[in-house]
Amino acid sequence: MSSNFTATNAEGYELLMGRWSRHLAEPFLDFVGLPASGRVLDVGCGTGSLTRAIAKRMEGEVVGVDIAAPFVEHAMSHNGEVRISYEVQDASAMTFAPGTFDTAVSILVLNFIPEYRAAASEMIRVTCSGGRVAAACWSVEGCFTPIRVFWDTASALDLAASTARGRALSAPLTRHGELAHLFRELEARDVEETGLTVWMRFRNFEDYWTPFTMGQATPGAYVASLDEPRRERLKMALREAYAQVVRTARAPLRR
Repeated sequence: MSSNFTATNAEGYELLMGRWSRHLAEPFLDFVGLPASGRVLDVGCGTGSLTRAIAKRMEGEVVGVDIAAPFVEHAMSHNGEVRISYEVQDASAMTFAPGTFDTAVSILVLNFIPEYRAAASEMIRVTCSGGRVAAACWSVEGCFTPIRVFWDTASALDLAASTARGRALSAPLTRHGELAHLFRELEARDVEETGLTVWMRFRNFEDYWTPFTMGQATPGAYVASLDEPRRERLKMALREAYAQVVRTARAPLRR
């Protein structure tokens, strides 16, 4: 298995997570410090938010790769820049030659790859000597409020949700120091870690709830598994929780 992230509906992913990826791209790239030109690889590019942000900041070629063909197709259909290309590839076993890229980056992906060590190693392998490798994952330490509210509410109603909650909130690379430790283990030089923050703002409850009904990622897959009465029960419980908690949510990330 190359990913444990349900990725079949690009539009659904855009609603659930892609819109937040666009917010994250800018502070992430500020921290990375892209070269003025060269070749950059976006690993786990999804629907292309980070790839497009990279192309706006530098001259040269940008390549996005993702294991999910529907996401790659969506990114290609929304690509108006000849310097950007997309490929379906397994991040843990990429076909590029060593040192192909000047920079390799990845956001919100590595913690969903069972072979995340292999994927991180591949990022280093395909980056030239002296190049930059950078990654970011959601932090689950105390925040990531919208997803925590979802799983906490679902778990109160369903034992199966409690099991899924445990997996989601104990994923690798989602706690302080874990990403930096991974790259140090792989003998990357000059490893630096920082925290980045994006705000997840919802217009109303339907804006919060609808992405969960699109079948994407672990929460979407869980909602899709429910029959109509159980889904409606979850929706009503989440509506109450949203009214109390999720109006403006803070979601810090670690790099």
